[in-house]
Amino acid sequence: MTTCTKTEQRISIAQSLPNCESAVIDPATRLLTLLKLWINRSKQRKQLATLDERFLKDVGISKVDANQEIAKPFWR
Repeated sequence: MTTCTKTEQRISIAQSLPNCESAVIDPATRLLTLLKLWINRSKQRKQLATLDERFLKDVGISKVDANQEIAKPFWR
């Protein structure tokens, strides 16, 4: 059984991978995974920005919450 250090837990790439053992992979793979995560976040936030209040209400998100999410930088 592998345990995660606090540093590993704080790294967003480790959080996006299936388990902590994956965080030990080579730096190029970690970077590629992180870039994919950032691209997906950016795409999702752009899609969220296109939804009107009716759709937001259907999924249980207020316009204020949506705007806060849209305003976040891609790395967060």
